[in-house]
Amino acid sequence: MAGNALAGVLIWHEWKTGKMITMGTVAVICLIVGATFTSLRDKNDKEHNKDEDMGAGIRALIISTIGYIGYTVIVRFANVNAKAVILPQAIGMFIGAVIFVVISKAAVTAFKNRHTWANMLTGIIWGVGNIFMFLAIPRVGLAISYSLAQAGIVISTFGSIWFLGEHKTHREMQYVVFGSALIIVGSTILGMMQ
Repeated sequence: MAGNALAGVLIWHEWKTGKMITMGTVAVICLIVGATFTSLRDKNDKEHNKDEDMGAGIRALIISTIGYIGYTVIVRFANVNAKAVILPQAIGMFIGAVIFVVISKAAVTAFKNRHTWANMLTGIIWGVGNIFMFLAIPRVGLAISYSLAQAGIVISTFGSIWFLGEHKTHREMQYVVFGSALIIVGSTILGMMQ
């Protein structure tokens, strides 16, 4: 999130005034801190803490961050029409998902699991949001459109709890509510910047 906002601000100078830079910085900080809170774990919850592999998580985070920054910055840099990006991107994501399922040890049982099908629904919803984000880039810039798109964290967090049955302790729910409030505040500030 911060990488895309920085690219929009530093490369394309999308935030032109001191007020925009201040508001945008506060908004992005709210989004980052809010997203961090929505993913915090209760250290006393033994169920969540037993199988953590911090090294694998950090590697996955670095790779996904590069991908998330790249897929929007490249489109903005090349000045490609958003509508021309959607189909190739969808095909690439589909092929990537198929490759992941094929090389995964759980590929045989994945489609028998109801959570797989529920996750496909969330993927479709994310895809629709992604389309609107790309359509918004020429109008409001990369820094604002990408950061606003991250408000979907609130929907996905509560959706995973209510619809997929993700376990949260009382303390973790407090983190989720506080983090979601920060995300909404950050998104509201970004929405007021235009």
